Amino acid sequence: MAEHDRELTIRLTGPLAEGGSFPISLVADKLAALQRVLFNVGSALRGGGKRGSFKTEVLQECELLFVQSRPGSLDLVTRVDHPASLLDLGQQAVGAFWATVKAVEGRDSAFVSKTFPDASGRARVLKSMVRLLPEDDGDYGLALVRGGEEAALSPAMRPFLNQLSTAEQPTLGEVRTLTGTLFRIEVATGQRQLGILVHNRQIRCFYDSDYEDVVRELVPGSLVEVEGLATLDERGDVHQIETILDARSLHIAPLSWQRVAHQNRVFHLKQPVLIRVDFQDGVWVHALESLGILSYATTRSESLRRFREEFAATWDAVANEPDVNLTDDGRHLRDSALSLVEREEVR
Repeated sequence: MAEHDRELTIRLTGPLAEGGSFPISLVADKLAALQRVLFNVGSALRGGGKRGSFKTEVLQECELLFVQSRPGSLDLVTRVDHPASLLDLGQQAVGAFWATVKAVEGRDSAFVSKTFPDASGRARVLKSMVRLLPEDDGDYGLALVRGGEEAALSPAMRPFLNQLSTAEQPTLGEVRTLTGTLFRIEVATGQRQLGILVHNRQIRCFYDSDYEDVVRELVPGSLVEVEGLATLDERGDVHQIETILDARSLHIAPLSWQRVAHQNRVFHLKQPVLIRVDFQDGVWVHALESLGILSYATTRSESLRRFREEFAATWDAVANEPDVNLTDDGRHLRDSALSLVEREEVR
């Protein structure tokens, strides 16, 4: 086997790459996500759908080593080490993961189910792949590279991965996502569970032992997002999460965007703008004061969609209007928009 069969490269592109820098937190997060996926793939391959004493072997065989970074786009090259046994689980995991990425890229659910026949193992692989995708509010592109071949990952893959990961889960109501304050973590007191405070309601979220490594990263008192199979009350609200599918900490910080994309339009900006982000009383808020844009919704993705839509609508309303058609406020808004946008690209 060629040495590149043991390698996986994360390729980050976009305005940040063009500027020659990426936030360390983003780089670390994506490297950690790649490692988590590979551990889950190795566990699924080694376990064959059954629990067993394979965890140490998986950790040893499937641990990625950071090899180098390459300029241009930011290429983060990783490699599994040479095996300590003839099994070579690390190389098997790399190959299976790459084939899964290509199958997800082609929306080939049959291949994924055949590769990971056990529903719980498959769900862990696919849900950890979701963490590797660019965020809806991320101003960058991400691809995986192996042996010179590239597979682009995009937020548009998220619905397919979520659907496929829950296809054979027992019916426990609906898949729901909760955002709230983490106030309790129970590990060794019977049922493993998280306690999330949502709209002043304490909601229990249960997880199995395979998810303990994710739970260890969560900090009580922090804002978290939990997705899982939920039972609902008589009003249709979440009573509790019966099985956690994904959980992560959320960090509320301004977004720095060099471009704004809406449908088939991309507005390239003259310099990065800071978009204010807030989460209060169950509502996500995104604001750009210079253009008077304020969007809000109960989910982050919907608030961002409305922000992009309002940005495009504001541009259309004032960018090409002469002074005679605008009020003083309108002229001020037009001048602000023109000073911000370098060009519009239609894809």
